[in-house]
Amino acid sequence: MQARHSLSIPRKQLSFGEVEARTVFKPEAWIVLSFIMYFLVPAVVSIAITRSIKGYGDLNFPGWQIEIIDTIAASALFILVTLVSLVFVRKLFPARRHFEAYSPPKKAELVVARGSFITGLFCAYLLGQAFSGDMRSGLVSTLYGQLIFAISFGAILGYLALALRALNKKNYIWFAIITLVFVSAFVVLGGRGRVIWPLLSLFATWQITRKGKIHLGKLLGWGLVIFFAASLIDPLLAIYYGRGTDQLLRIASTGSLLESVFIQKRNFDGFHNFYLIFNIDPFPRSLSYLIDGPRTTFMTEFFPAILARGIGFPATVPGTFWMAGGWIGLIIGGIAFGALAGVMSARFSKSQSQLSICFQIYLFTWIFNVGTSLFDNMSKIIVVCVIMIPFYLASKLR
Repeated sequence: MQARHSLSIPRKQLSFGEVEARTVFKPEAWIVLSFIMYFLVPAVVSIAITRSIKGYGDLNFPGWQIEIIDTIAASALFILVTLVSLVFVRKLFPARRHFEAYSPPKKAELVVARGSFITGLFCAYLLGQAFSGDMRSGLVSTLYGQLIFAISFGAILGYLALALRALNKKNYIWFAIITLVFVSAFVVLGGRGRVIWPLLSLFATWQITRKGKIHLGKLLGWGLVIFFAASLIDPLLAIYYGRGTDQLLRIASTGSLLESVFIQKRNFDGFHNFYLIFNIDPFPRSLSYLIDGPRTTFMTEFFPAILARGIGFPATVPGTFWMAGGWIGLIIGGIAFGALAGVMSARFSKSQSQLSICFQIYLFTWIFNVGTSLFDNMSKIIVVCVIMIPFYLASKLR
């Protein structure tokens, strides 16, 4: 029997090209997709187009092909160990295969969402007053800057709850208004990921809880939209802040969108960074990278001038484990990373709350993207989890 106020989904057989939506957005799917986007595709582009590695130079020495293959093989080993560990842990937690209905956000959760959304937007406004479109400036290094930056994440969680409410009620005008406010607040601050990933989480939740399935063609289409958005937001912001059209024209002048996005703009730079870490390997083994994060050490070694501007490139998840312990670190790290993914995948498969599903998917985009700096982002992930606590408490109220 369905609960009152539940959201029912049509129970239909999957047609050709369709898959169960929940399976597409599980942790294991994020791990595989990010590996393809941040490692495999950049590796192919580097070999076929540029034959160079950012931070290293041209690959014109004898045996460079072997180094490329070794780098791909090492990163693939990490993914393999991760997935094997994930599958093993998942077998310990039986999953429910099908839900006929999902629970929408409760009134108490929406009260928390409104307060979180307004407070977060106000902090984003304070950040905007102190920046000129540069979220990496010195302000976030101060206690005041870190505080308001952390609270601003509340706007993301609040937006997700309010947007789900509007979509459930088919109030598309209100949905458009709050989306415009949310996007405007974070895009002008240079928060590309803080806009793209919440919107993707919202789309995924809608497919899971209202459609139940998704066509692979639609999934590919939305993937291309995200791909182009990731590549164009930065140059469009440059125009917005009056820094000219050079960044936008640079994409057209390369003659290759793949080269611009994966090489010059470093939007998907996991392979390049792991290549430097794995092959040059100048770092002493230390578990401190798992606590303090590896970004500063990595940037100081390879990109000190860029680090001086307040910009950091990700050392990647396998790169961090390699810095921590070499081959042993890579394997043990893969086991631990896979176990975490397995536990969270099991929890995700049993979730029936629409808002809980949305929040979990949002966390997946942070935690299980193997091309980014998981351990450098740990403080932000903790902040988001802390902001989720009032929502969790509200969900327990009747």
